[in-house]
Amino acid sequence: MIKGETGRFIQVIILCVLVAGPLICLPVAAAPVAISGPTVITAPGNYILTRDIVSSSTVRCIEIRAPNVVFDGQGHLISGSGQPGTSGVYVASGLSSGPVTIRDVKVKNWDQGITISTTRASIERCTATENTQGITLRFAAGTRITGCTASNNTRMGLDLHDTTRAVLTRNTLTGNAAGIGLLTSPGATVYSNTITKNTWGVVAESSNNPVIKNNLFVMNGEAIVLSHSTGAVISGNRIIPPVGSGEVGAE
Repeated sequence: MIKGETGRFIQVIILCVLVAGPLICLPVAAAPVAISGPTVITAPGNYILTRDIVSSSTVRCIEIRAPNVVFDGQGHLISGSGQPGTSGVYVASGLSSGPVTIRDVKVKNWDQGITISTTRASIERCTATENTQGITLRFAAGTRITGCTASNNTRMGLDLHDTTRAVLTRNTLTGNAAGIGLLTSPGATVYSNTITKNTWGVVAESSNNPVIKNNLFVMNGEAIVLSHSTGAVISGNRIIPPVGSGEVGAE
């Protein structure tokens, strides 16, 4: 009798451990922090924009100064004054301890719509329209820009400076001076983008070993321009009108 009761007691303890264990071990996710106006982010976490920010006079409307941050614009617009040196979303340098993700935000009428100055950042499904530069990377090694749209920016849609191993894919670049500009940014991968009606489609200057493949170029002044850039891999691109009318150049 005692032996049987002891066995049942042990079974009950084991069952309680199995049932209660996951309840104790599972972490509770923190709720996103809501943002409704110009903000400086100084702590890791998830942040969401809850409304449009229109005609902001700030120099940097959303400024991120912490690693391990996800900023989700939820499709909202951040528009500015168009003054030199301004940026709709700005990610500071030196955040090497963790990545930063910017997603689903629209930026308009800034000097630089989105500016990234840290490594391993990710920019997803953002729209940059009527800025001087749409999205700018500076010293932002390993950054990915995916599914974004940059249109009618007076200089470059995607503007890379001193940024190694960037990956630019499934973006739409329309009506900019240059769709994608690579300046001293070696090892960039540019693939599966749609690049339409820019003065230059992709310009690589002093940017060795770019991979430019499987992109669609439509009615650009020149599709691909390489200047002092060696080791380029160019394949699988579709160019309309076809090569032969000044669409691919090298200096």
